Amino acid sequence: MKRWTLPAAGALLTGSFLAAGTIHAGELFDDVSKDHWADAYIHDVYDAGIIHGYPDGSFQPDTHMTRAEAAYFVQNLLNLENHLEGADFRDAGEDHEAAEAIGAVAAAGIMQGADGYFRPDDNVTRAEMSQLIANAYDLPPASTPVNFEDIDENHWGFEAVASLHETGVIEGTSAAAFSPDRSITRAEAATIISRSLNHEEDKTDDTEALIHDVMKQNLNVESYTFDGTMDFHVDLPDDENNEFDTNTEINSDLEGAFQAEPLIVETVQTLDMNDDMMEPIQEASVVTEDAVYTKVSDDELQTYPEEWTGKFIEQTVPEDSGFDFNYDQIQEASLALYEPMIEALGSEAIDVLPAGEVEALAHVDHDYALHYELTEDDLVALFDAVEEDILPEFEELLETPELAAMNQEMEDIQTEQPADFDEALELMLDSLDIETMEFYQAIDEDGYITYDTGSISLAFDIEGDQVEFAIDYAVNMENFNEEVAFTYGIPSEENIITMEELLEWQEEQFENEMPDFDEDEFLENNE
Repeated sequence: MKRWTLPAAGALLTGSFLAAGTIHAGELFDDVSKDHWADAYIHDVYDAGIIHGYPDGSFQPDTHMTRAEAAYFVQNLLNLENHLEGADFRDAGEDHEAAEAIGAVAAAGIMQGADGYFRPDDNVTRAEMSQLIANAYDLPPASTPVNFEDIDENHWGFEAVASLHETGVIEGTSAAAFSPDRSITRAEAATIISRSLNHEEDKTDDTEALIHDVMKQNLNVESYTFDGTMDFHVDLPDDENNEFDTNTEINSDLEGAFQAEPLIVETVQTLDMNDDMMEPIQEASVVTEDAVYTKVSDDELQTYPEEWTGKFIEQTVPEDSGFDFNYDQIQEASLALYEPMIEALGSEAIDVLPAGEVEALAHVDHDYALHYELTEDDLVALFDAVEEDILPEFEELLETPELAAMNQEMEDIQTEQPADFDEALELMLDSLDIETMEFYQAIDEDGYITYDTGSISLAFDIEGDQVEFAIDYAVNMENFNEEVAFTYGIPSEENIITMEELLEWQEEQFENEMPDFDEDEFLENNE
């Protein structure tokens, strides 16, 4: 398990007062013995590459930490790139020895100055250190307030202190006092940073384990029913040559049922095109291990023969394809491929929330909730996981007899992809603006997802024109592992339109629509 908070290899502190010197990981600093109360914490942050000693081999644990030193450790803690232009302060400009670190934390909005001054040589107080850590990890408010006599809710650092104290990252100077304005020592700072690292690693491990359990539980469910809504919105650039409406909104109501053995997934969907000239369209489909059945509706856009109305068009995998749909194998593959995706996101993109905290889930009875919020950086991490972890595992799956027939198709797809994956990804992200990509899932006491809701809002820049796309959905799941009553189920033989019948009808339509070809007339017109 990697720590998402740790700096990249080679990220070293610069500046004469924080040079790494000749100390190696595991050795004691000259002034930090094994008996020192902060020895383990100091070596923890040193090994992580966050805080180093001085050139003379000392750590100076009792020396107060300055704001410039704090800028270095925050930069390394979050692996922020140097940002010289951000050091736009009267007392910490581009010629300051800590300018790149100061610019990095200022640009990230974690440390700021006042009245054009950064005050790099001022000591960091205990309250300021608490605020720095809270800002770095974007910590939520504490569920219970702290009870110190010298800091209350009117203090600017109260919420940060409460959050860190609740997680055990920081303690008071006594049972009754926190001493918010007291300057913090380098040993105290190392202790707080070390505890925050370990807390985030534990949180990441716990979150990923919990999500894995939820995923496994819901993949192994025997049956359930579902109902919900899904709304689509597309906004195209205004163009006088465009014959279509540039602003399109489609509302969809859906309901259905799932059964694992034998596999039956039934979905009934009603589409409202928000057009006064069109009635809502109802669609129904049934998926099994052998075929997909699509109901022929009676809406005005339907072009199939009238006698087909109410029947189901059957689409099957050709017997000579070598592909055998296996639901158990799909379950195993989903679990194997899901893990690197969750690890790529990390705990910063996923929150575990107690019941009652999410307004969108207020009407749902649940034990806790999962909250996912993705940014462009998260998408980059996901694409990296796909390239480095998921595709290799998928290629191994393709070597199994059941999926061998897909192998050649996969290779064909890969040859059509851009040779430079990173370049293609960069081009896509340059044109993409993520306005919203947020999801909530309500989890019951048995680990089942009882309610799933989310919102996706994206904008693409295509040759200077803006295309906006949005999806909002909410789906309720219930009746887990109970007997399912399907509305349609697997169609009877007399209610099935086979692929052969469909292709024959399509061929007839094509022939009827083609004009008779007169060779003499063609030659005469083209002389």
